Amino acid sequence: MELARRADTAAFIQCHVNAIDYLGGVPGDVCRIRHRRTKVITLDWNEARRTIWNQRMLDCALSVGFDARL
Repeated sequence: MELARRADTAAFIQCHVNAIDYLGGVPGDVCRIRHRRTKVITLDWNEARRTIWNQRMLDCALSVGFDARL
């Protein structure tokens, strides 16, 4: 478990990177990380009730190699 001094997107992303480093990388071909619906992950809903993701979080998921889920 890691405690962060801030509760912003940058700190949340850093916690993900630290956890994956601690585990020795992304395990297997597909790594899914489930999240609660918070503003650091999702920004809102669109008219079709689809999630509008925080782009910085999606960029992190793509670069580190995990699939962000709600």
